[in-house]
Amino acid sequence: MVKLFLRIVLVLLAIVGIVAAIGFVLPRGYSTNAEITINAPVDQVFAEVNTIKKWTSWSSWDPERIKGLEVSFDGEDAGQGAIMKWQDPRPDSRFDGQIEFLKSETNKRIEYHSIIGEIPMDGYFEFTDNDGKSTTVKWVAAGELPGGTFYGWYGLVYNGFLGTELNNSLNRLKKKLEKTESKKSD
Repeated sequence: MVKLFLRIVLVLLAIVGIVAAIGFVLPRGYSTNAEITINAPVDQVFAEVNTIKKWTSWSSWDPERIKGLEVSFDGEDAGQGAIMKWQDPRPDSRFDGQIEFLKSETNKRIEYHSIIGEIPMDGYFEFTDNDGKSTTVKWVAAGELPGGTFYGWYGLVYNGFLGTELNNSLNRLKKKLEKTESKKSD
């Protein structure tokens, strides 16, 4: 009976060891993007994204959506040097972070660097003026997950999770700006 128990324990330890080893060697890189067309002029869409304080009304870091989320701002109000920081209300602080605009080219592109918990991310927004009345926004985010077994396995689903977050944020941006545009035309 003891020998059977020891064999079961050894098999379980071997399985855990294999799962851990695989997690260490899984790829850590991630890259995803989202794109949407908004029925608003490019200057209005760009100004909304370029003004960091406006992010709380459409991005994932919205204190109205995440109760207890604390958001603060540093640096510039808009463009290069604009910084937003947030503290997650959950006790492990794995989603605390910040985003900083590194470059801003009016009505064309915004580049940024952010860190969420232990996860660094670089990305950009590209703005395409379609006809003076609508704008296509492309949001790209990429980076490298930290080392360790957990992040190896997490990397298998992170692109999908992040892509969903980018899409949801762009859909909220679209809803906000198109609501503003419809009020202007009334």
